Amino acid sequence: MYTGTNKTALKSLKRISSSFLQLLKEQPYSSISISNVCLKAGISRQTFYTLFRTKDNLVIYLLRSADRADFTDKNQVTSVSLPHIAGKFSLYLVDNKELLELLYQNRILYLLQDCLFQNLFSTSFLSDYDPLKRKICLDFIAGGLYGIAKNYIEHPDANQPELEKCVIHLFSGDLFL
Repeated sequence: MYTGTNKTALKSLKRISSSFLQLLKEQPYSSISISNVCLKAGISRQTFYTLFRTKDNLVIYLLRSADRADFTDKNQVTSVSLPHIAGKFSLYLVDNKELLELLYQNRILYLLQDCLFQNLFSTSFLSDYDPLKRKICLDFIAGGLYGIAKNYIEHPDANQPELEKCVIHLFSGDLFL
């Protein structure tokens, strides 16, 4: 997946992602071909494959570039804590509900779990653990957050403070005492 700063490539990323989202609103994920996306975006297949390689990579790009997708806070140097993650994640769910609903309807919301893991792994969260234990813990947390996202889409009556409180209670161990 492209991570550079070339302005032309970045414009193509936006055109591809917005075209894909429009198509996803109109038809199932399984019916959308890379050729369809390229045609709608007005770019070549070669450009698509240079930037994304697969449709799944395009979905991961959408998940990562969505509002509040990053658990780190660029303006703070402090370490990432459970309340910080809970707050950011609950805002992410509320702010990106439409995207998450589309992914859920198309049975591709599971891609969120890997994005969450990668996001957590890029932070200082649990950085004092040995590497294997940290990876296992972060994968467990990402799985739990994915489950909360899935349930939020299935039962959308929860609000942001309730979601934040749920995440904190679940991962602080309060539910098991």
